Amino acid sequence: MMAWFLLFAFLVLRLGLDPLVWRELPFQYSYAFEFFLVLLSFFVFKKETKNSLKFKTNKYFIVALGCFSVFGFICFQLMGTLHLSFPMNFRDPEIMIIAFCVAPFLEEGLFRFLLWESFRKFNYSDLRIILLTSFFFALSHLLSYFQLTGMFQQFIIYQTIYTFVLAIFLGIVRSRTQSLTMTMIMHLFFNLGFAATTLIYG
Repeated sequence: MMAWFLLFAFLVLRLGLDPLVWRELPFQYSYAFEFFLVLLSFFVFKKETKNSLKFKTNKYFIVALGCFSVFGFICFQLMGTLHLSFPMNFRDPEIMIIAFCVAPFLEEGLFRFLLWESFRKFNYSDLRIILLTSFFFALSHLLSYFQLTGMFQQFIIYQTIYTFVLAIFLGIVRSRTQSLTMTMIMHLFFNLGFAATTLIYG
């Protein structure tokens, strides 16, 4: 029952109402709602929380961090090739906090934990869960398309594509390690790689 409630709260009340409600409010409100949902999911899935927050590393950990950073760097560099405009400035302290602190925690907590564990309660296979969570992860980025114009809309389409691919990789990490902490770290390093050009040369 609680799995259904969490799914409804996030997919319908958050994503479904995004253009009608959350885009009309300061972004802090949507983050606060998402933070509440993540904390609630930790409470609902107590056993899974204890296991998933363990840090589980192996000899491939450093290589994986490097791969996620390089993937982020490539995604950013491709924007120049595609002549896309990026709607954010990574030198803005607020954007940096969101990209490096808020996003890895909230997005992984929502997609690789709340949705992941909810779908698992329905006895879905890991492959099906990876595809579903990746779809909704990409969809959550696509929603910005309707609030932007021109070149920024083209960037959102591009972002939707690479976030789907990113989510597939993060889902594989989640499936192989069963560690949410690992996906948060990988997500952070993707964002660091993505922002590297701006931070170093901007």
